[in-house]
Amino acid sequence: MASKKKVKRRLKKRVLITLIFVIVILMSVFTSLVKGVSKSAHEGIKSETESMSLLKRTQKKETVQTVPEVKKVDKPVIVIDPAFGGEYAGSKGFNGVLQKDVNLDIALKVKKSLERYDDVSVFLTRDSDTTVPYEERISLIKDKKANVVVSIQQNTEGSGKAEGVETYVLSKEVYPDRDAGLGYTLQKSMGMYSVATDRGVMSRNIDILKDSYSNGAVGAVIYTGFITNEKESKNLTTDKYTEKLAEGIAQGILSYVDKTIHSEKK
Repeated sequence: MASKKKVKRRLKKRVLITLIFVIVILMSVFTSLVKGVSKSAHEGIKSETESMSLLKRTQKKETVQTVPEVKKVDKPVIVIDPAFGGEYAGSKGFNGVLQKDVNLDIALKVKKSLERYDDVSVFLTRDSDTTVPYEERISLIKDKKANVVVSIQQNTEGSGKAEGVETYVLSKEVYPDRDAGLGYTLQKSMGMYSVATDRGVMSRNIDILKDSYSNGAVGAVIYTGFITNEKESKNLTTDKYTEKLAEGIAQGILSYVDKTIHSEKK
């Protein structure tokens, strides 16, 4: 009887040990499963977050690429240069007419005509009978980043018989890539708006043309008549005539700008 009881106790101990061992294994398995699920869930969330982040970056890049860049279009800048002024009177014509006065009168009228249009900016190298050094005139052309420069001057001739309007541009031989279009457009337009004789377009490397060219502007020097000619001298001191002539100059400038600068920016 004693031996049987001893066996039963051993059996109970074995069963208890086995149960504890099974419980430990189950707890270990359960813990692993919980960690695996947690890790998977965490990785899933991380993966989803990264995917969303990547999607957002991709969408942002696509937006930048598909939206066209809008470039600001600046107004063409026109500089009108009434030659001489102040202590520099220029040539004297019929009945004491001074070149500086005729130049300024026409330049002011050209500016007034151009200012009717809001797609160009206009500046004068002088707007009164003042002495403006040549260097300051060129500085204005440079500082304003002029596209077009038109210098207004008057012709003289000893016999008093010469008459008409003429325009000067840079020579093709020295400046092979120079743009003579402004000069030809101005010459044609002046002839259409006035009764002056058309003396044509000629080449001469005048300083203001050379300096305009070096500063990226297209230039032309126009001689709007002979102040030594009695008839033209009277015309050039009459508002009715000079207003028509100034309108012709303005329209010539606008025509050139429309064909070149404005058409390039469309």
